[in-house]
Amino acid sequence: MDNQTELLKGIEKRIEANTVAIDVNKKATSELQSTINHQQKGNLRVTGLPEKDDENMRETIIGILTKVIPVSVDRLRETVDTVHRLGQRASAATSNNLPRAVIIQFGMRTVRDEKPGAGVSELT
Repeated sequence: MDNQTELLKGIEKRIEANTVAIDVNKKATSELQSTINHQQKGNLRVTGLPEKDDENMRETIIGILTKVIPVSVDRLRETVDTVHRLGQRASAATSNNLPRAVIIQFGMRTVRDEKPGAGVSELT
């Protein structure tokens, strides 16, 4: 009987330690998600842009942005940090014929936040 009591106490201590570890993990996960969200504030997502073989997404996007945002091409080239499609290209057999979204990462949010030109409402 004494041995069983000690076993139960040991199990209770492990449960308590696991509970503390879970709380620490939840806090770390929350902080990480907050950091990721902050990093993605400078991103812009474009959907519906057809995919082409050997595409230069950065130049394609800069060409589109010059028509939408009243900023010079040189300034766009300086402020558009990276441009890439999300995910892997699907094979013809598994494709749902929807182009993958494009993520534009700006080095400066001031350009991303510029007002679109007249008559432009969205980048899709």
